Amino acid sequence: MDFLSWQNVLDPYLKFTVAPVKGLTIAATYNAFWLATTQDFFYQANQAARTTGGYGIHSQGGSFAGQELDLIATYSPAKFFQVQGGYGHYFTGEYVNQTFQTLGGSHDADWVYIQAQFNF
Repeated sequence: MDFLSWQNVLDPYLKFTVAPVKGLTIAATYNAFWLATTQDFFYQANQAARTTGGYGIHSQGGSFAGQELDLIATYSPAKFFQVQGGYGHYFTGEYVNQTFQTLGGSHDADWVYIQAQFNF
């Protein structure tokens, strides 16, 4: 979902891919995110530190930032054409929940996309 940058983060993950029929692949990925240290920021995908809306260095708070589940289906009916659709859900963790508890609370996030690719 590109919710975070690969700075100050630990990310163990599992990935499962299956190809049930010719030209179709389905992948499921699970990620869990922790701040490597609560003495540093939680970074955005553009590598800038999150400093607004309650974000910041919370050295006394929890380090678990959340979990993400992604499902992606890719279909290639011909060599020159591919279509892909995906769904992602981000489950907030204690760092995000603690960050927003005085601002009305945090919420999970959903992301859906579809794209087509033509090769020539």
